[in-house]
Parts: sequence; structure tokens; C-alpha cells
Amino acid sequence: MTFMRNLLAVACLGLTVPVAADAETYRVSQWLPESQTLTQTTRWLFDEVTEETGGALTFEVFAGGVLVPAKAHLSAIADGVAHAGFAYSGYTPSETPVTESLSGFAYKVKDPTVLAAAYADFIVNDAEANQEYRDHGVVPMGGWATANTDLLCNTAPMTSLADLKGKRVRVPGGAFSKMAEALGMIPVNVPSTEAYQAQQTGQTDCISMRPSSLNMEDNLEDVTKSVTLLGTAPTFASPMLVFNDEFWQGLDTAQRRVILDLFAEAMARNMVSSLAPQSKALEQAQADGIVVVEADSTITDALQAWVDAGTGGMVETAKANGVADPEVVYARFQRYLDKWQALYDQLADPLDEAALTAMFKDNLTDGIDAATYGM
Repeated sequence: MTFMRNLLAVACLGLTVPVAADAETYRVSQWLPESQTLTQTTRWLFDEVTEETGGALTFEVFAGGVLVPAKAHLSAIADGVAHAGFAYSGYTPSETPVTESLSGFAYKVKDPTVLAAAYADFIVNDAEANQEYRDHGVVPMGGWATANTDLLCNTAPMTSLADLKGKRVRVPGGAFSKMAEALGMIPVNVPSTEAYQAQQTGQTDCISMRPSSLNMEDNLEDVTKSVTLLGTAPTFASPMLVFNDEFWQGLDTAQRRVILDLFAEAMARNMVSSLAPQSKALEQAQADGIVVVEADSTITDALQAWVDAGTGGMVETAKANGVADPEVVYARFQRYLDKWQALYDQLADPLDEAALTAMFKDNLTDGIDAATYGM
């Protein structure tokens, strides 16, 4: 279906599609709920674009999957149902195998900000990674990462590998499913927006998510009795946003420059908002009666053995999804990780939003040519 036909299809759903270009409000789809940091960052970004362009570009952000279901974002944005949105690569491993194959690096790199920055750099400047998205009719932009994840369980406290055996755990797919299996758990791949219901109905015993999901970004405290602290891999291997090709190319160079410049601050805001509240969330959960326990050595040793053995067959999984030579891809990505780790290590305060913004601007977004990128 062509871009214009899809706009007509959206209009039939009752969404406004103005015919005058100067009156158009562009659609942004975010399947995460309003409470999520990434949704809030998305709203901030497009509000700022509107302000910086003097109202020439205005947007409506549809949150919670009301416009497009979580797993359909890549194709829907390419088809013009939305002009931009969040397309999570864990739901499209066959369409985005190169970038999805990087998810296992989350178990190798300590700092979520380094992962987010390296990924954002990679999808813009690595020809194969960028072309993977361009082949699907979208322009990728920005990086993000959650905080490290723990097990939020609707069970008695679990501290050992024996406790975890046979328990069903919500994970976002990819390497996370392999990790769950390495711990003797049964992975259940559902979007984070469905985690509450999955735990409430007994589809899962645990949810692998960050502590702020308990009582800040979500209300998973309602279906959680205990937390096992793992501090394992964040989710990161997806662009912060992808833009519909025709929409992006229809902007003028100055408008694209505005968006690119704002991405540096958007990434910084998102990382600070994601990482800062985790300790407070755990403190609040304990005050509310949830038991918080540390994983013992049987769990941590099993995790390390899994990483040492190849992170759940990262290479084999990537090949099965269509990546011809994963080791070459990983070597290229490692160079970006090394670059950003060195920059990150120079920060006096890794949660200083202004310093992060400057780091992203000076070393990423300023180097993207608004006249040629995505054209």
C-alpha cells in the first residue's frame, strides 16, 4: 500500500488527515504507556520540534499502542500509518537481524548509557546497520536503554538457581529468552505493556524489568511479592525512533537539522530519567512490603558461565535470522562501544543531563549531515 493510501486508511479509522500541508498534524506512535520514560521523552521531543520550527511541524503522539500494536510498528511506520514511532527490534528479528543480534552485548557492557550511545552511532554510521532499516522504508534515529533489570516475582523470595527452576518469566525476546533458559526458567515473550496482565493471570511467575516498573513507570507492585536483584542486561538494541522515509525526505534541511539537534538532549533526558529513580523505587517497594533479596552465587555463576559460553549462542542465532557473518558485525560494533566507553568514563557525573547532552551532540548528532542523511 502506498503512503497516501495508508493516510486514507488512517482517516477511515477516524483520525484527522488534513489535506492542506500547512495544517497537517503528523502522527507519532508509541506502544509504551504514558507512564514510561521513553514515551515521556518522545512527547518532549516532538513538542520541542514544534516550538523550534515555529509551529511549522506539529505532532500528535499516540501512546499505549492505540494507533499501532507493539509488534506492528516497523511496517506500520513504513506504510505511513504513523510518520514516526518506536519500532522494537526484538519483535522483528527477521526484518532487523543485524541490529537485533547486538542485544546480547547488554550482558557484556556494564553501563546502559554506553550501549545507548554506541547503538545510536552504529545505526547512523554503519552502512549495513543503517541500510537494514532503510530497506524497510524508515530512517532510524537515536539510542536508548533501560536500567539494568531484576526479577519482579509473584512468589516467595528466590535466591538460588534451584528456586528459579521451572518458573515462567516475562522477557522481551532475543538474548533475554536465552538468558532465562540458562537459569532454568521458561521465557514468555510478551510486550512490557502486557506484563501486568501476564503476572496477574498466572501466565508468568516473574517479570524481568527494572525496579522503577514497580511503582514509578508502571504499577507492577500490585502483582509482585518479591524482587531478586540480578542487575542484568538492559534492553537497548532498537532506535529511539524511526521516521517514515517519505515524511523525513519531505522535510527541508533546516527542519531535519532541528530534529537531529534535539536528539542529543532527548537521549540525555531519557537516560537520566531511566537510571536515576531505580534505588528510590526499590526503597519504596520494600516500604510497601515487597521482599527484596540478592541472587546467590549459584545464579551469578550460571549467568557468567552463560556469557562465557557465547551469550546464548549469539552467533548461531544471528546466522539463523539471516546475518551472514555476525563476528564481523560484532567487531564493528565493538569499536563504537570502545569509543563511547572512553567518552563516558570522562564524565564527572554520569547523570548530569547537560554533560550528557554535550557528549551526544559533540560526538554524534553534530556529525550527521541533515542535507544527506536518510535521503
